[in-house]
Amino acid sequence: MSLSRERIDYLLRAYTFQTATDAEERELFEWIAAGSGDSVINDHINALIRSHAGEKFPEVNWEDLYRRVLDRVGEKVTPVRRIRWYHVAAAVLILLAAGGSLYVYSRRQPLPAKVVVRSATHYQNDIHPGSTKAVLQAGGLQVVLDKKDTSFTLAGNKVRISKGNVRIADDTPIRYTLSTPRGGEYRLVLSDGTKVWLNAATKLVYPSVFTGATRAVTLEGEAYFEVHTDATHPFIVHTAIQNIKVLGTSFNVHAYRDEKSVVTTLVDGSLQVKGAGKTLQLQPGQQAQSDVSGELQLNPEADVQQAIAWKNGYFRFDKADLHAIMQRLSRWYDVDIHYEKNLRIHYFGAIMSRDNNISQILGMLEATGEVHFKIRDKEVVVMP
Repeated sequence: MSLSRERIDYLLRAYTFQTATDAEERELFEWIAAGSGDSVINDHINALIRSHAGEKFPEVNWEDLYRRVLDRVGEKVTPVRRIRWYHVAAAVLILLAAGGSLYVYSRRQPLPAKVVVRSATHYQNDIHPGSTKAVLQAGGLQVVLDKKDTSFTLAGNKVRISKGNVRIADDTPIRYTLSTPRGGEYRLVLSDGTKVWLNAATKLVYPSVFTGATRAVTLEGEAYFEVHTDATHPFIVHTAIQNIKVLGTSFNVHAYRDEKSVVTTLVDGSLQVKGAGKTLQLQPGQQAQSDVSGELQLNPEADVQQAIAWKNGYFRFDKADLHAIMQRLSRWYDVDIHYEKNLRIHYFGAIMSRDNNISQILGMLEATGEVHFKIRDKEVVVMP
């Protein structure tokens, strides 16, 4: 089926914002089923991310949507709860996947596999997504944090929790450690106004107040920083392999000890990354990548949206191998992963909301027919 780019863009926009007629929906589904629209769909998703990040979108009636789509292919579907469309890219991909556009890539060459997403009711167990939770420590004292607004005193400082953010209110110099468990995330505001988002299984060590010539913190795990500009006091992030120096900028650091590399992605501003006797000066859209030996390499054309997807509430994978995907799911859903023997290497491209239960994520991957799953208590078994 051949359509002009202008017509395709119109149909995608109309479908995304629920203004498409029945005839336009049928036209879009037929075009998707023809199997030549992956790059156009990806461009559409990226455009939405850039232009609508952070906006609130109208409520989507998922039950009605899934019924209309699946009824056309002769499938039955169980009711799905109504949710709000905050995560634009995730919702768009799920809609298009319902129409047949979730792709799986083989090891030898990309081979799109058309699928229809069904309700994942065949799983005997299910696991809810992670939530806002962390532990704040100072010396031998610690406090478990959740989403509730509160204030308390820890190691002589007044600590305020407001809307899922933690901030030290006093200026007594104390060294704090904020740790998120698997299945947790948290945000904090440092004494200089710098904002930090912590992903699951992450630890940030920082002072209650910056007093020296630099503003230094230590990170293990993954965090997104919006650094308050202060030209006379550089902001330093120490990881096991990289040291990152900035004056005022936004960037993401992926530095888990159980992974083979540390990756720093610059969103805007500029920063300096040091590692293994080498220094890189990054510009927006670039990455500094270090392997386990500390060898530092520049990626001049990074996928910034993929790097910061977690902070915006979704998973984004582009030809990611199954082990990398399951490693991220393990942290967010607090599950262990077990792989059965004879499992071939698979590569997937997907954008999925982190608000989904794990069964919904696994169901989308399983619908490709390339991999199967079983949930066993707090363990996900991956099967060929």
